[in-house]
Amino acid sequence: MKQAPRLVTLSIGPNDITTRVPVDDYERNMETIVRRLTRETSAIVVANLVPDLAVTPRFRHHEARPLVAQRTLQFNEALTRQARRYGVELVDLYASSREEVPAQPELMSRDGYHPSDAGYARWAELMWEGVERRLGRP
Repeated sequence: MKQAPRLVTLSIGPNDITTRVPVDDYERNMETIVRRLTRETSAIVVANLVPDLAVTPRFRHHEARPLVAQRTLQFNEALTRQARRYGVELVDLYASSREEVPAQPELMSRDGYHPSDAGYARWAELMWEGVERRLGRP
């Protein structure tokens, strides 16, 4: 049965960063995903930039923080290139996370890496703003 999604949201990258997937591989994978979604469906496609992992409790004081910060930026640059190329709406979770995560620790789960229920709710709010922009709603 062929699927005909009307909305697709993408959040891909944090686990690739922490498992050391090369940036070039990530970009190729993202290109394949967004190309297929935009060419093979009529869905609205909304993706989010990777949140700033360096401000999470898991990495805030970790020796890997500078590398994680650098890789997050590189992954976001790669995602931005592909989103622009294929007309995918981008939601800037990177900037939001830099401001909100340090000020609101309740947005993070106990593992210090994944969002809490409140964090996922905030993430959904931000993603919905991207959906509304794509729909042309104020």
